Amino acid sequence: MTLLSPIVKAARRGIWSGGSEVCVPIWQPNGINQQLSVSIPVSIGTTISFTLVVSDVKDTTDTIFDTAERVRVRLLSSGVWDVANGSLFVDGVATPGNSALPPLGSVVNCVFMSSVVTNLMYIGSFLGSGVFSSQSIYNLSIDGGAIYNYPLDDGFTNNPTARNLGSGADGAFVNNDAGAWGERCE
Repeated sequence: MTLLSPIVKAARRGIWSGGSEVCVPIWQPNGINQQLSVSIPVSIGTTISFTLVVSDVKDTTDTIFDTAERVRVRLLSSGVWDVANGSLFVDGVATPGNSALPPLGSVVNCVFMSSVVTNLMYIGSFLGSGVFSSQSIYNLSIDGGAIYNYPLDDGFTNNPTARNLGSGADGAFVNNDAGAWGERCE
């Protein structure tokens, strides 16, 4: 996955800033009860890609996603990744579970490839309850034949809809408020 240049982002949004920074909203869940609800079938080889802004891990775990079949990517407060039932690549480098997390504030491109069949129901939590995430993510894409593409730049004005620019249905933000949105400027 490649980060879009500010000019491309501006063109997509119909904004031209004359060379200055372009800022777009990004989802910043609170780590308490905010998540994204989706319903996406995952097959062996399905890829789940996202851009992550690494921040402090709340409590002991920040769940990016986790399914009933334990297809998961989580960040642990011990400073390592927790990866199960698939392979994770961070900025193109294979990153097995227990690998060190990138430094705080890093913006990394992550690609997870599933090794089991499951159904992805939530982003930012484990099965919709319990372990939530406070990590900022955007450019979420799931490709298992059908492509789901959630930029996660909707902002609060579009709440609770998370636009899907690919095939399939939009997602729905759960328990989001205006505080769930920050900005990423490039």
